[in-house]
Amino acid sequence: SGLVTLTAGIDGKVIFAGTETIAAGGTSTALALTKTVHYIDADAGGDTFTLADGVEGQIMTVIMASATGTATITPTNLRGGTSVTFNAAGDTVVLQFASTKWNILGGNSYAIV
Repeated sequence: SGLVTLTAGIDGKVIFAGTETIAAGGTSTALALTKTVHYIDADAGGDTFTLADGVEGQIMTVIMASATGTATITPTNLRGGTSVTFNAAGDTVVLQFASTKWNILGGNSYAIV
């Protein structure tokens, strides 16, 4: 719907909600920190996505909605690697920002590079 829901957390921080859909385009696109769920597409040439540092405790889910190529997500700081790669529709990753890095909580059929 394009609406953003703001919810005050226990410590008064704002938790962002809402979805973002990014069509395949072959260029580098930043994932919005104000959204919780991101649906991404990748064309045959592949698509790249960047992810800036979030706020402590922030959780984000990225879902590959459709793909004819690969999608690479490169956070500014990722624990255990440099980027997350998807190669098929249905690939997912759930990230949480903690201790100055994005941490992978789980997902489906992703690769860490």
